[in-house]
Amino acid sequence: MKVRLPAVLVVIGLLSLIAAPRVQAQSEIPLLGVTYGVGVRAIGMGGAFVGLADDYAATYWNPAGLGQIRRMELTGSVSSLRFQNQTTYFGNPSSEETSNTQFQSVGFVFPVPTYRGSLVFSLGYNKVASF
Repeated sequence: MKVRLPAVLVVIGLLSLIAAPRVQAQSEIPLLGVTYGVGVRAIGMGGAFVGLADDYAATYWNPAGLGQIRRMELTGSVSSLRFQNQTTYFGNPSSEETSNTQFQSVGFVFPVPTYRGSLVFSLGYNKVASF
């Protein structure tokens, strides 16, 4: 048993070295910066929108902010992406360029008149990443 444990650990270590490039390729996707936020104003503020959320984007950033909405809202946005990447792997150069404009989000907010307090319904679609 004492001889088998080191042999098993060596085999596991070698197998993990074989799988490492595949895992690394998958983990780089978030680092590409191709993720989208919710709401143009919130993205423009760098995500520091939690305390100010008083439009459709409050559905994502701070749902309590929906209570501040007093009139119906219809929101939509498109995104434009231009991405260029150049790399050399084992002496083989590779480059890729992507440029596109696409639909990103649409949202609808409907406040219900109340005597006291607030009742607001929100419905929307938002694209959170582009692969």
